[in-house]
Amino acid sequence: MLGVLFAQDPRPYPYDVGVEGQIKSQDFDGRIDILPVSDPNIFSMSQRVILAQEQLKLAVAAPDMHNLYEAYRRVYEALGVNNIEQMLKPEPQQVPMDPAMENIETSNAANGQGTLQAFPEQDHDSHIAVHLAYMNSKVAQMQPPVMILLEKHIYEHLGLKAKVAVQQQMQGQQVPPEQQEAMVAKMQAQLFTQFQQAQPPAPDQDPLVQIKQQELQLREQEMVADQQTDQRKLQLDQQRQQQQFQLGQDRINSTEDIAQMRARIAQQKNANTRG
Repeated sequence: MLGVLFAQDPRPYPYDVGVEGQIKSQDFDGRIDILPVSDPNIFSMSQRVILAQEQLKLAVAAPDMHNLYEAYRRVYEALGVNNIEQMLKPEPQQVPMDPAMENIETSNAANGQGTLQAFPEQDHDSHIAVHLAYMNSKVAQMQPPVMILLEKHIYEHLGLKAKVAVQQQMQGQQVPPEQQEAMVAKMQAQLFTQFQQAQPPAPDQDPLVQIKQQELQLREQEMVADQQTDQRKLQLDQQRQQQQFQLGQDRINSTEDIAQMRARIAQQKNANTRG
């Protein structure tokens, strides 16, 4: 396409070709074509660096939606850095953990400092049993985010268990992917239903609700105590103001009494002088 356009342009070559510099149609006939070796929208290394830096800013602003490792790698590529793998730490790989360690890790994961991940090769029934035992403890029940995270993790185990079961059923058989997905979904529905039915009925009052109610009661008591304290402070302030007012009145009255006494003494002196 570029060769056709150049053949139609009568302008001279923009560089020294060693012969006559006028572009000719036979210079760009069907034997050759011109292919760009880079993105024609990016003209320089500085523009590539700026583009990579803007991508990195967007990734840092929303890390949950982006791959920060890839964003930094692109910046180094734009800068022309060699051996980037030696500059960047390898991305951490999630490794299988035993169910007891997963229970411990739930506190960190609930605070956004870790993740829980189930793997197909794990003993899903054992993991689920250990997680359920921990969820029945007071330590876990006092942490609603941990309870929610563990319940999601249990369903992840159930989903993988269904996939493993279907793969074992299809072993040695040629099953279309659509049928395989349908079988997995059916198996997951069965396992989820069985799990929900096997759980003990919820108590009359959820322990988490009791904890929340206790927290609300404590807050109400604190609010009442604060109000009483504020009222006592207001009464004390009013008493101080009344005392200050009374002291002021007493001073005024005392000053007036002294002035009257001086006036009487002066009158008596004048009367004695005249007599």
